[in-house]
Amino acid sequence: MSERKIPAKDFLHLIQCKLCNGVLVNSTTIIECLHTFCKSCLVKHLQKADSCPMCGNVVHQSEALRYQYISHDRTFQDVVDALLPEIKKNELERERQFYLEHPELPNPRMGENGAAFFPAVSGSQPAVLPVRKITASDCHRNDVQISVQLECKSSALKPLKRRYLLCSIFTEIHHLKKFLAAQLFNNTSRWQELDIMCNDVSMLGRNHTLQYIKLVFWNFRELPLVLTYRRRSEAV
Repeated sequence: MSERKIPAKDFLHLIQCKLCNGVLVNSTTIIECLHTFCKSCLVKHLQKADSCPMCGNVVHQSEALRYQYISHDRTFQDVVDALLPEIKKNELERERQFYLEHPELPNPRMGENGAAFFPAVSGSQPAVLPVRKITASDCHRNDVQISVQLECKSSALKPLKRRYLLCSIFTEIHHLKKFLAAQLFNNTSRWQELDIMCNDVSMLGRNHTLQYIKLVFWNFRELPLVLTYRRRSEAV
């Protein structure tokens, strides 16, 4: 059987994000209608709307960004990368260059040793980028700091006496939950009983950093970053 080359323009519409009109990057699919978009494009859209930008189906009226309603489509992204490997290679290089120029930002590829790994694409060599050096005595004191305001949104819990904190931008939600559990219950192991929200959005993951929350949910408003807390049992 002879091979036949197909021009990219003939299948481009099948792997194109309908929000940015570019090739899909980090393909993310809405579970309800199976329409797929770039992850960043879809997240920005769902911050302002609760429905699919293509068909209008409601994703969720209040928590559209939860993983139960949208999901990374790894299979679809593998197909896109196989068809246009240069796109993936260029995206990885742009990502590597971005974190090289902004070492203060949290890098999702960073390992426990502080190095970020970028995989090989189309015959290129994998690259390890030392983005941020981490030492045992650091304790994140040299990180960029962010001011946080913790407000009680529960009739079953008491407000904090000291509700203003200065934290590293790498502080994660589960760290704040443990802090709250220590203050409210005098027992850090009860942190899973708590929910922390931003702008009444409760889909904050346990590993979401304050920097990520500021960029995605706080929409660059003035600090302090206001977070509210409640018992998980009070969630509607």
